[in-house]
Amino acid sequence: MENLQDQQQQNDQHLQNEVKNDGHRQAINQKADEEKQLVIELCEKIKENQKNQQEKEQFYKNPFLKKESKIFNYFTKADEKKINKKEENDETTEQYSQPRKQIKTE
Repeated sequence: MENLQDQQQQNDQHLQNEVKNDGHRQAINQKADEEKQLVIELCEKIKENQKNQQEKEQFYKNPFLKKESKIFNYFTKADEKKINKKEENDETTEQYSQPRKQIKTE
């Protein structure tokens, strides 16, 4: 009788351990799936970056586009100069638009 009870307790303990192990396995598998998904996303981003890099290289290899890009750079620099000049003018206008301080004479 005692032998049967011991065996039943061992079987119960074994089942409890199996349930714990199964929970651990599920957690590990879930973590592994998340990591796999992150790796997949990272690979996709790398491929996209490589594609963008190749497109940039193709863009700069085309001599006609190079000329256009130089013209574009010229105009963007000219626009930047205009913006900077406007900001300087705004600052000086603001400076001169404030009323003068009265000098007290005693």
